[in-house]
This record gives sequence, C-alpha cells and structure tokens, in this order.
Amino acid sequence: MTHYTVKYGDLEGIPKQAKALADIVDYLGWEKFTELSGVLAEENPRLTLKQLRMALSFAGVQGYPVRAWYAHIYGQAALAEQTKAED
Repeated sequence: MTHYTVKYGDLEGIPKQAKALADIVDYLGWEKFTELSGVLAEENPRLTLKQLRMALSFAGVQGYPVRAWYAHIYGQAALAEQTKAED
C-alpha cells in the first residue's frame, strides 16, 4: 500500500478544491469517485463532515480532500455549517 502526502498550502478557494478533487479522482479512479459521490449525495439524512471524514479514512482519503469532497457533494454552505458545528 502506498502512502503519500499532498500539500495544498500554495492554493486557495476554488483552485485548492479542484486540485484536491483531482487528487481524489487520481487516487480512487473516476468510476469509484462518481459512484461514491452519487451514493453520498443520496444519503438521507446527509452525513456530517465528521462521519464523512471517518468513512473516507478507510479508503485512504484524509485531510483537506475530505472537506473539498464534502463541499462538492453538499455545497459550500453545508461545509461552512459543518465547520462551524465542529468549532
């Protein structure tokens, strides 16, 4: 199993999110990414950021990419709400 760390410190906003999503697609593959995105989008009630973070850790996705994927699935407002709830 390969382990690597990607740094996103030099990016902000949409470019940072796009890079993180592209890294997830590179890691999991397009088919798995779209399959999981669809399943997660249909989850009712919606997963919390904390729940998604735990679930994706089993697939090897951690750190900022989890936040980017959460925003991709549920929207920036939902991410802001979850981030506020974690504080």
